[in-house]
Amino acid sequence: METPPKKIIWEFEVLRALAIIFVVLSHVDIMLSHINGCVSSDSYQAIIKAVSIPIGETGNCLFFFISGYLLYTNNGRITDLTRFYFRRFTRIYPQYLLVLLLFFHSSKDVFIQAAGLQGVLNYSNQEFWFIGAIVLYYLTYPLLVNADRLVHLIITACSILFGMVLLHYSLNLFFIGDILYYGVFVAGIVFAKESRYADVIYGYFKNHEVHIYGLMLLFASFAAALRYWKLTYVVASPIVMSMLFLVISISGGIAAYFAMRKHGNQLIKYQKIITIIAYCSYSIYLIHSVIFSEIASDLSYIHAAGIAYDIATITALFISFSAVFLASYYMQSLQDWLTNARKKTAIH
Repeated sequence: METPPKKIIWEFEVLRALAIIFVVLSHVDIMLSHINGCVSSDSYQAIIKAVSIPIGETGNCLFFFISGYLLYTNNGRITDLTRFYFRRFTRIYPQYLLVLLLFFHSSKDVFIQAAGLQGVLNYSNQEFWFIGAIVLYYLTYPLLVNADRLVHLIITACSILFGMVLLHYSLNLFFIGDILYYGVFVAGIVFAKESRYADVIYGYFKNHEVHIYGLMLLFASFAAALRYWKLTYVVASPIVMSMLFLVISISGGIAAYFAMRKHGNQLIKYQKIITIIAYCSYSIYLIHSVIFSEIASDLSYIHAAGIAYDIATITALFISFSAVFLASYYMQSLQDWLTNARKKTAIH
């Protein structure tokens, strides 16, 4: 059997590729809502709207768990804070600033977006909320990683999370996504730091895999039902719902990691395409919604029905996915060429 390249953790390559696919699929409705004069009652739109939120949340959970895990794996102890932040800056900002310059230069909040403060200020435009979240998480990471014991790390993380929640409800600071996914990011760090205990949990997972999936599906269905029937304020408070989301997100990230650790080798035959998708996943995240919006503006002039509608939909999806993939690959390759970086996938 063919083995993955050295210095690449294969299960995380698979998870990263899967995560960006989920995120992209969760935004497909940007295009479909413009076909037929913005009519959203067709079957395509109904199905996609029903699954886009959970798919997108799953993709985000995977990204943040991977980011925390690999960040600790590669930076288990920080001795040079300036070098650490410089490396983070050079991996995140070149492509991000390029996208802002090309497509959002006329936006009144472009400077806030460029500084990565959209999450901290809880700004109304959260087009790139993921960037604001990851910048915030990286800023707090040295406080977590320099904790000598796990209990100190958890206390520090809980203190930071409590501070964000307090400022959110008192001063309307911090975007809710920054708060909800912080626990997933920390879970990735903890699993990398305490690999011995992670191996013990993994052994239990292998023996009870189906039961764990069933329990997680039950919790996720319960949360989805509360949201769908708008019973959040009747059955559970927003805080309880947030805690439920946090539990599902963390357990989901851990279960996905264990699942790929157990079954990932079965996907080795797709190694090349998976590695390429994972390699340009950050670029895909930055550019996909922009391309979708551009194509959607053209689709607003199409008024089709029946077979013509299906052809227009399939053609739009094919063109948009192809454009996203090609643009993302060359964006990432250009950055690597300009920075003399070797091909690597993680933003960590």
